[in-house]
Amino acid sequence: MAKKSLYRLLGSYLVGAGERRALIVRALAAVGPLLRKAASGKFVLPVGGASEAAIAAAIASATGRPVAGIVSVSAADPLPLPDWIPDPTRAEIIGRAFGDSLDRGLDAILHERFQRDAERNFGLDAGFPRLLERTVRAVVGEALARAVDAGFGRIGGRQPPFRISDNLIAPIFYLLAFAVAGDAARVAELEPLVVILAAAVPLGQLRRRGDVWLALVA
Repeated sequence: MAKKSLYRLLGSYLVGAGERRALIVRALAAVGPLLRKAASGKFVLPVGGASEAAIAAAIASATGRPVAGIVSVSAADPLPLPDWIPDPTRAEIIGRAFGDSLDRGLDAILHERFQRDAERNFGLDAGFPRLLERTVRAVVGEALARAVDAGFGRIGGRQPPFRISDNLIAPIFYLLAFAVAGDAARVAELEPLVVILAAAVPLGQLRRRGDVWLALVA
């Protein structure tokens, strides 16, 4: 359903200029695995799905910032704690640990880098970026949020401060926006990150080391 809704929204842009059409098809192919995870109702990361070097390269390409290292954290059990701690307390401790450790999230950094360009690239229809973002959030974002809660083990239960769903939605939105805009350079910068999100989810920069990122893996 999510993929069909996106195709309906982007349908009018799939005709005409061949290069723009090719970019949209390319972007939708990159987004496809995430849409399938959303539709499945359970977002599960594959074991060994992405190396830390590949995660770092994808983040650097999308953010335009050097990445010196990746700290990989298990999505299934990010902070092993004694079993006697009840789940609500466990969720609070995990959320606090991530919140205190992270400086800026992936979604905020992408917004800072790309939002103005995304808006400027739609000179023919200034309202399209807002429509696309609302659609991505409503059609894809809500399904992804439910799938994340179902699939990310002990992180689930309530929306954590590091906003996993927003870190998934932002790259999807900007990739599709720049594809419709015909901006091949921006599509090339964002595509590796969107592709890798099906295997690992970058959360943000460590508070004391901005060039080191925390990422969720299996």
